[in-house]
Amino acid sequence: MDATRRAGVLDKIKERLGHIGYTVTDADIPSIEFMLDYTLDYIKIQCNITEINPLCDSAIVEKVAAEFLSRKKNMNLLENFDYERGIKAITEGDTKVEYLTGDDAKTPESRFDKCINEMIRGFDKKVISPFRRLR
Repeated sequence: MDATRRAGVLDKIKERLGHIGYTVTDADIPSIEFMLDYTLDYIKIQCNITEINPLCDSAIVEKVAAEFLSRKKNMNLLENFDYERGIKAITEGDTKVEYLTGDDAKTPESRFDKCINEMIRGFDKKVISPFRRLR
């Protein structure tokens, strides 16, 4: 991934985190960059490729943003995060997702966890499988 494309993906990750209700700080950038590198390396290793197709960029943004929030939450570093704001509705293009009914509506934090899991789920199937090559 060239520097221009990488910078664009990093900007999209920051934007996506903002959509979810998280404000990225300068201190977050090294962690986000590490998770981006980790995800890119994971794809390259799993697919046996050296360059990642630009069609994967949106899925990479989603995966890195979700992993970042999940790890911050698991390390108890999501201080002052408004779970209610982050989960009431997520709109991406003409797709809108809400987790406000049934068992998922128990707490805002449980809705947050469900959203993160949905963002991560299917990454291998959606992104990895179509580009996998035999070794």
